[in-house]
Amino acid sequence: MGSPWPWVEQPLVALPAALVFLHQPGLLDVLPLYCGLVLLTPLVLGQLMRGRVAAVLALSGLLWAATNLFVPQRPFVSGVVNTGAFNFGAWQFLYLLGVVAGHLGARGAWPVWLRPGRALAACAALGLGMGILACHGVITLGLSPETWATWTNKNNLAPLRLLNVACAALLLWCWLGRPRADGTPPGSRLRCAPVARLGRHSLPVFAVHVVVALVILGLPWWFEWTGWD
Repeated sequence: MGSPWPWVEQPLVALPAALVFLHQPGLLDVLPLYCGLVLLTPLVLGQLMRGRVAAVLALSGLLWAATNLFVPQRPFVSGVVNTGAFNFGAWQFLYLLGVVAGHLGARGAWPVWLRPGRALAACAALGLGMGILACHGVITLGLSPETWATWTNKNNLAPLRLLNVACAALLLWCWLGRPRADGTPPGSRLRCAPVARLGRHSLPVFAVHVVVALVILGLPWWFEWTGWD
């Protein structure tokens, strides 16, 4: 079965372990990450309000770098203990970059060199395009398969994966933040219905999709082992 085996064989052990984040099976391992980041946010915002933007970025970046240098690029699994595929030490950097960006934008202190423009959009689009082509094997970037796997690892948010997300975010920012011909202020696209509603129903959608996915994984003779899987 593809379902997390402790839920089936040791449910009385797996449930308490999950509640304290020791058991983070696939498809659910992102939720403890969210919980930790939400708890971290007030502390970080307090430091940003004190003007310690550089310190927050430096400490977060160093933690991300140390995680990539010294922590194995795979979850730790031993019995019922499963640390999941999202290492907090690495993924906090991506989240805090977003928190810092929002803080700077709200205070009108966004760096000049990162303001929306054609040059920034072109660089972001080029980087994103190269990442897509490399991911699908169209170009190799001169990296061996082993090196590519190391530099794009998900567990530790490896450098090329982080760069790919940054390019996508900057490209979106260039669209959202550029001035409009009708004089509408930059950022007004955030209030248009399709964009403003993103995330409003994310929790129920996530909960439903996890149940569906676990059912599919638990019935490989209907799905995985068939020709239409």
